[in-house]
Amino acid sequence: MESDDTRQILCERCRKFVSINDIKYVPKGNESRMALCKNCLASFNTEAAKKKKQADELRARSKRPAYFCSRCRYKFKYDPSSNASLRCPYCGKADKIMETEQIDAESLIKNAEE
Repeated sequence: MESDDTRQILCERCRKFVSINDIKYVPKGNESRMALCKNCLASFNTEAAKKKKQADELRARSKRPAYFCSRCRYKFKYDPSSNASLRCPYCGKADKIMETEQIDAESLIKNAEE
């Protein structure tokens, strides 16, 4: 008996029928899985890596301290580990810049109740 499997299955991304041996299943949502061919799986993995990298960069950006220029009333964030000097990106001045506190919603509500 031959072990050559000629069954085919539909790739959920490129919508082509491929051999069942060329299909891999990847998580799609909470409990569902998606059948992808080898070509689509390669591009899916690179897209997932890009999304993860963008999410990590966004998290790193959100941890930067916030500043306020009282000259032009512009709020901005500055990365102290960068080589750039601390200046307002809007007006370019550095003399009236203050560091502002990040206020979350819960502390804002508590302060309003007091």
